[in-house]
Amino acid sequence: MLPHQNAYLVAPRFLAGEYPASTAAEAARLEQYIAVGVSCFIDLTALGEAWDYTAALPSSVHHLRFPIPDFGLPASPAVMNAILDAIDQARDGGQTVYLHCRGGIGRTGTAVGCWLVRHGQTGDSALATLARLWQTVAKAAVHPHSPETPAQVAYVRNWATLQHSLPAERRMQ
Repeated sequence: MLPHQNAYLVAPRFLAGEYPASTAAEAARLEQYIAVGVSCFIDLTALGEAWDYTAALPSSVHHLRFPIPDFGLPASPAVMNAILDAIDQARDGGQTVYLHCRGGIGRTGTAVGCWLVRHGQTGDSALATLARLWQTVAKAAVHPHSPETPAQVAYVRNWATLQHSLPAERRMQ
């Protein structure tokens, strides 16, 4: 079950999509996420980029922020690896994750694609899976591709190589 039409299911207990509540007036929308079991929000926006919804979350719900510039890429492969580690650790702990940026298209798609590569897909197959998942989202009619930029697509395609640039202790086993 999804909280709204601009979210998609990546894997069990892992959803992705657009910013959950862009203004204080939308704070009630957070209840939709809680109702479908989201217990951990992983936020790829910079503080101040949109309304900070964290104070409106119940104390039992976690929020982690890994800022990536809009239309951009993580500062390093280590940052992406930290995002992927956070997703996996939350899911391994029984939490349901909602990964998002502002529009849910570029930064979110990049992280989802890298997560798919981490879990056994090639870069190209991850992009194909992501394209299929993205077409279930209402805003795909206006924004037909996720990730959004050629650089983000290349980042996913090359994630298997990029993650190997990390020190051995930081790579996913």
